[in-house]
Amino acid sequence: MTASLLADIAQRPGDTVLLTHADGHTTSLEGMFAAAANMARRLGELGVGPGDRLLVQAENSDQLLTFYVACALARIAACPLDPALPPARVAGLRTTIAPKMLIDAATLTTLAAPAADPMAALPGPDDAAEWMIIFSSGTTGEPKGIVHTQGSLMASAKSFAALSELGPESVIYHHFPMFYMAGIFNMFLCPLVAGARIVLGQKFSQMQMLSFWEEPRRHGVNHLTLTPTMALSLCQLYRRDDKLLDHLAQYQTIISTSSTLHPSVAERFHQTFAVPLRTCYGVTEIGGSITVQSWAEGLAFESCGAFSPETSIRAGSDANHPGEILVKTPFMMKGYLTRSGLSQPFDADGYFSTGDLGYVEDGRLFVTGRENDLVKKGGEFISLGLIENLALSLSQVAEVSVVAVPDDYWGNKIVLFYVPAAGVGMDEMENAAKDLFGANLRKIEIPDKLIAVPWFPKTSIGKTIKRDLVSRYTL
Repeated sequence: MTASLLADIAQRPGDTVLLTHADGHTTSLEGMFAAAANMARRLGELGVGPGDRLLVQAENSDQLLTFYVACALARIAACPLDPALPPARVAGLRTTIAPKMLIDAATLTTLAAPAADPMAALPGPDDAAEWMIIFSSGTTGEPKGIVHTQGSLMASAKSFAALSELGPESVIYHHFPMFYMAGIFNMFLCPLVAGARIVLGQKFSQMQMLSFWEEPRRHGVNHLTLTPTMALSLCQLYRRDDKLLDHLAQYQTIISTSSTLHPSVAERFHQTFAVPLRTCYGVTEIGGSITVQSWAEGLAFESCGAFSPETSIRAGSDANHPGEILVKTPFMMKGYLTRSGLSQPFDADGYFSTGDLGYVEDGRLFVTGRENDLVKKGGEFISLGLIENLALSLSQVAEVSVVAVPDDYWGNKIVLFYVPAAGVGMDEMENAAKDLFGANLRKIEIPDKLIAVPWFPKTSIGKTIKRDLVSRYTL
């Protein structure tokens, strides 16, 4: 890009409403950028300047979003971490990040005070400057620091905003953690690029699921992003509400992100709320979400939708011949942050290996599984995703997770963890599973063990931490 997209956005009409808060008061685009400029100048007074990194641990707030813009204006890299991350884990990451300082809620409040010299010059946005170092969730291993520049994130946001048809009439509900990619990219940068309005809601949690729809209805939300786990939880809690169904009928789109959307969950969501849950595909390393289903595709429960012309994907040839999904975009990450510098895991042609399997047909991406989703048992390949999707169709379960554990004889055994639905006993669940699996799976695919658990260990956005399930319940 020849000019910074962020700088262009700052020149839009200043009275445009960017944020709507829970109590109804609003923040304009001009107000956001003015507050960000003040924060950037305050950082300069503290000796923080271009190229520095800041470790950020703060709960959701409008100040945190403003701070991210301030980092862009000052050409500083923000490294947001989960505020609930154990201190020992943070200490290890600090060694890798080497931050200039720690930004917490108290620091944000101090930076927000309008006391900086308004005449102090700012470096201003720069597409080449490192902006975000976003750590992966680490559900299967240690988190990785994914480095993005201002240019890569803003170009990706512009591309996905167009794919998902965001515009000035769009009203997005923000309820994801703001240290997480979707909370930064899907719910802040994409609407910022599109000129949409953002409603700042409560962070999604078990405590507020019963009242989840109140703020979206009150503020006229028409664009929503959910994880599959969130979507399933909302389905389970739903009780007939015609006014809610009327509200949902006005939505431009409801998108599923962050993990695999099993067809059984998509179908249940549609049956419950009479609107499709449209999946997208992407990973943080390639710039975030790069595909999205159309309304009709969301009802077919098949592809992950179309991708933009600037994106190149290499995969299998058809459904019978899936292959590893390799992606190349103009908005790839700069690399992984390591203690010795940046590591760039791209092949000779600049493609990134996603670890997923699938194929491309008619400009649409079909994902058939992950490389580690296929495990060998008794010399045969077993799809854990196939079993998990089937188990989720059982009304006797609230949640399901299927894993493989090493076995001396079989190579791997298949273990199905489940949280029982309310009022369901183990015998009822096991009998229902026996009938379902017997009719739909080969004998070798049937789980070797069913384990009922009271809850699943999860990341802050609802991804099940499978390694914790295994360590807690299979020793």
